[in-house]
Amino acid sequence: MGILAIAFAFGFTLMVLVYAIGPISGCHINSAVTIAMMVAKKIGVQDGIAYMVTQIIGALLASAVLLGILSGVIGDSSAGIAEYSRAIHGLGANDVTSFLSVGSAHCLEVVLTALFLYVIFNASSAVHFMRFEITDEMADALKNDAEWIIGVQHPVYTYELRVEGATRESLPNDLH
Repeated sequence: MGILAIAFAFGFTLMVLVYAIGPISGCHINSAVTIAMMVAKKIGVQDGIAYMVTQIIGALLASAVLLGILSGVIGDSSAGIAEYSRAIHGLGANDVTSFLSVGSAHCLEVVLTALFLYVIFNASSAVHFMRFEITDEMADALKNDAEWIIGVQHPVYTYELRVEGATRESLPNDLH
């Protein structure tokens, strides 16, 4: 399996996790993201610590599953990699020391993590996924042709969208 296939596998896994657990925690699967969100006061310290403990437990479980798959313990024992050695191949770690010094690898990690955090901070909001309940009265009003406006009211960004047409006609049927 080439490095491109591995990159796509991890990328698609991250995409699935964003959709699956994004509404729960904002998809803090990386402690660097959680620490940065705590420092920026986008999440509380107590939530941040709970996320990081969960991240560590998840990493340990994922590593155990990966080891089981690679060594053939999980699934068909003949399907494991016969020459797989944790000491030689590692466990989900990349060996960059064959072409980078340890210091250069650390520097690259810091720069790429900073870029990663920059993208996350610019693509997410302080509340991540806002949820609100539509009361029975609101649902009844929308079913009786009340105006439906969806929007964002923030000091930096304000936007309103009037729901109209076929979308406006179909959405009230999904309420209560």
